[in-house]
Amino acid sequence: MNKYSLKSIFIAFVFIALLVTTLVATVINISQFSSLYYGKTEQEYLPDAVGRLSAEIRGEIMTPITLSKSLAQNSLLHDWMAEDEQQSSLHSRVLAYLKNTKQNTGAATIFWVSARSQNYYTEQGLFKSVAASEPRDKWFFEFLASDKELELAIDSDERSGVLTMFVNVPVIVDG
Repeated sequence: MNKYSLKSIFIAFVFIALLVTTLVATVINISQFSSLYYGKTEQEYLPDAVGRLSAEIRGEIMTPITLSKSLAQNSLLHDWMAEDEQQSSLHSRVLAYLKNTKQNTGAATIFWVSARSQNYYTEQGLFKSVAASEPRDKWFFEFLASDKELELAIDSDERSGVLTMFVNVPVIVDG
């Protein structure tokens, strides 16, 4: 004989039908929500986030770029170069200017490298002489040969060992 009554079978059938209907509705809702979410993410959220990040990066690097261009066009530094740098009567004024510029801008470092004398100056004075044969100085000679108007380089600062973004701008004095 029949172990289950008609009533029990009907209740089981209704339960299974409700369960299947609920599962199908859940899968459809998840699918539609995922499609909507990923569509919004790709079309709105991601471009917005990338735009904000791009603006933030641009804002962070514009100050050093502007500072470097300003140094490259500075007539005090041009006059100092023309007067043979360390022998110049402007030497102490140039070092004071570089120190003040670093303090006022919060720059990690201020540097100036002369192609004529191959002296590498920082806000603290003469740091070293660069040499084409020195692997650590290769960047300078490659930059001069490149004819670039500007170069961003990320490297460790030779003095501190701290990873630093350097902005290289050529200086043309008297043509």
